[in-house]
Formats: sequence, structure tokens, C-alpha cells
Amino acid sequence: MKKKLIIGTAKFGFPYGIGKKRIRIKKKEVFKILNFARLNGINTLDTAINYGDCEKILGDYGVKKWKIITKLPTIKDIRQVDRLVFRSIKNLKINQIDTLLFHDSKQMLSRKGEKIFKKILDLKKQGLIKKIGFSVYFPNEVKKILRNYKFQVIQCPFNIIDRRMVNERIFSLLKRNNIEIHARSIFLKGLLLLNKNQIPKKFKKWRHLWSNLHNFLNSKNRLPSEVCANFALSNKMINKIVVGFDDKKQLDNFLSIKKEKIFFPKNIQSSDISLLNPSNW
Repeated sequence: MKKKLIIGTAKFGFPYGIGKKRIRIKKKEVFKILNFARLNGINTLDTAINYGDCEKILGDYGVKKWKIITKLPTIKDIRQVDRLVFRSIKNLKINQIDTLLFHDSKQMLSRKGEKIFKKILDLKKQGLIKKIGFSVYFPNEVKKILRNYKFQVIQCPFNIIDRRMVNERIFSLLKRNNIEIHARSIFLKGLLLLNKNQIPKKFKKWRHLWSNLHNFLNSKNRLPSEVCANFALSNKMINKIVVGFDDKKQLDNFLSIKKEKIFFPKNIQSSDISLLNPSNW
């Protein structure tokens, strides 16, 4: 568990989550989470240039000994690339970004994308970036990116109801190309952790899915966090999982989850993008 965990930091920089769980973590609690993570041998953080002042907060904490993954937003002007990367390094107070991910795959598949990629390759040659990768939402994006670029890391959604990357054999394709796989959204922005009576009305149209999920949880006498974590960990092709936490206690509880073999029924999954992609919410 500890070896595979990457701490997600979206809530360090702005309110993130769903419903009443949508919060921004206070700086004092951020430092507690990071202290506890470090004491438990966790050394990788996932952030982004667009996560508010998150990179500055991490820089104030001191993350030189951590592996930092950050994401490049949509680029309006090619001259932005150098400025954004150097600003991240300055805010984080580090010498090298371990992994830089492109957040806008659609842009990277355009003509401008080739120029942006070349800029990043130049910065990689200078030693400012160790690895390059993509943050994706759809299986077809991965296939197109692989045809156009050579990179080292992919970050993609994967959870008990979103199995597209496995069903469409994307993970197998990535492994054949020696790409490191980081799974995110293992709790689907916290939606999968809610009790049936806590699920917002806009998600009621998938009530059959929630019924199947909670019937399964009850049959196993397991918490949603336990089952969702084990689902992500059950796939041996996944190198790392990205998880965000509200406080130190939540991280402690997550680390105490025991890895176990569970059969996950097929009736707990969906291919509906309006549900699986939080940007559609």
C-alpha cells in the first residue's frame, strides 16, 4: 500500500470533492498530512500548476526530498511553457520536477502540441524534468497519444465502476510500451464513499448501480474505502495510485486497509461518461 501510494494535493490548493465533502484543507493540516506521510515512507506528491497556490504551500513545507508530479495546463502561447515550468520549480523550491504531465491531451494531439512537447523535451535535456507523461480521461486518447509521442508515465481514472482502461485493454497496451501507470479517481471524487442516502439527487438516475454497489458492500461487510482501495490494488499492471486525504487521520485509516483478494462482480460498473467524468457534473 505505502509503496504504491501517491498523495493527491488538489484539496491543498482549492475546494475539491463532492457535496458537503467539498473542502479546502488548511495549511496546518496539510503539513500534518505530509509529516505523517513522510514518517510512513511515502515520498511522492501529485499536484498541478492550476491547483491554486498548492505548489507554493508545498514549497513552504519543503519538498526537495520528495518526488513531485505536476501538470501543465492548456497552453495559449508557446512562450508560456518555459515560464510555467520555471515558476513551478521556483514555487516548489526544488531543482527538478520528477514527472511533468500534460493535462490537455486534446491540445497535445493538435499541431501546437508537437511544439509544446518539443519545448518540454528541451527542458528534460537540461535536467529540469526527469519524466514526461499524460493525464488522460478516455481510452481512445491513450491510443492516439502513443501513436504520436514517446513518454514514460500515464495517469488515468480507474475505479470499481470505471473499468474502461481494462475492458478496452489499454493497460496491456501501455505495459507493452513500458509506460508507468498511475491510477487516479479510485473513489471517483469521493462519490463512491457516500452512503446511499448521501448521494446527491443528480446521481439518482444511476440508482441501480448504487444498489448493486451497496448490496455488494453489505455482503462483504466492508467499508467503501476498503473495497475501492482493494479494487485499485488488485490490478498488477498499476504502478501507483493517487489518493487525496482531508486530514492525517484519513491517511492513517487508509494505510491500515488490508490488501485482500475480492471477487468484484461485473454489475458494478458503467460506461456512461456523464457519470465517469467529473467535469460533466
